[in-house]
Amino acid sequence: MEESVATPKRKSRKSKSKPSKKSRRRRSKTPKKTPIVKQAGSPSLPVDRTQSPTMPSTQPTPDFPNDPLTNAQAESSQYNKRDYLKRSEAPVPGSARSRSRSRPIVDEVDDYKLQTESLLCFTQRNGRLDDHHHWMITDRINLTRPHTISVAERTLLKAAPKDAPELADIVLDEAEKGMAPFLEGRPIDWTESHLLWTHFNALETPISASYIAIYRLMPSLFKLETPSLADPLVRKMPITGLYTLLLDRQFPRTFRVNLAAEIR
Repeated sequence: MEESVATPKRKSRKSKSKPSKKSRRRRSKTPKKTPIVKQAGSPSLPVDRTQSPTMPSTQPTPDFPNDPLTNAQAESSQYNKRDYLKRSEAPVPGSARSRSRSRPIVDEVDDYKLQTESLLCFTQRNGRLDDHHHWMITDRINLTRPHTISVAERTLLKAAPKDAPELADIVLDEAEKGMAPFLEGRPIDWTESHLLWTHFNALETPISASYIAIYRLMPSLFKLETPSLADPLVRKMPITGLYTLLLDRQFPRTFRVNLAAEIR
């Protein structure tokens, strides 16, 4: 008898359809969404302090008053630039003949310097003030601080040139009166008490007192060859320098009157 051998049945393979390339692209592009779990007790982000609101550092400019006297003074004190120069006032190269003005207004840059340049900047630029003495002055006297204009100063700047010497003496007397309690009769020196320098930098002290102090501490800055508008230093000196020379009562009256006319 023959024995029957059972053959194992093969599993039938079902045909599975392969996914298309298009569907595979969609699956790869779609990111998986993972829920964000906030941990308990996690610190919050620090607050940026620079985003906090700040107050404005400056106050708005107040409106100008409509005062007739103030407007008239401002109108009369405007600088009238001369666009035309007569042939008789023009400089002649190589000639030393006198002119009606110490400097003709022919260069706008030089004219701007003479109007706006500070005294210390002018003396340093022309080699009359070295770095050491510049530091000694600025360490004691601050010429950039605001000062209240006194009645004597205002009257001097508004007056006619012929009355300037007497009015300049009044400004000088007021400055000397303010310095007298600190100097006690001695000439001013670099080693004075800090109380004197505080007096010069005070708001209520006229700025003329500071220029007088510099003039007496360093007279070499203002040394002239001749007290005349034709002096080389006077010809290129800014308004602050001319004003300081005007406050020296030792100069001749004619020279001081000419200085006042040049400032005007």
